[in-house]
Amino acid sequence: MQPQNATAAHSLYVLYESLSDETQQLFLQELLTKQAEKVQASLKQSRQSSKTPADSHNRFADICGILTSEKSVSLEEMERAIALQGVERSV
Repeated sequence: MQPQNATAAHSLYVLYESLSDETQQLFLQELLTKQAEKVQASLKQSRQSSKTPADSHNRFADICGILTSEKSVSLEEMERAIALQGVERSV
């Protein structure tokens, strides 16, 4: 933080401390409300920018793996892996 900003921040804090308890509470409520609004707006913007058709397709492919897999697996290997997981979970 730049010294000028640090000085301004400290001065604002000293002013805040000089306020009555009720005024401090009102200030904090307003501050928290504004911060929550900023977070919500940021999340909304982030969601909108990440929802493109290509991204949706890539996420589906990533979830299903097999669609983009470069390695093939036989049914026997899949059955062994599933059976092994079943044994591990039952132990």
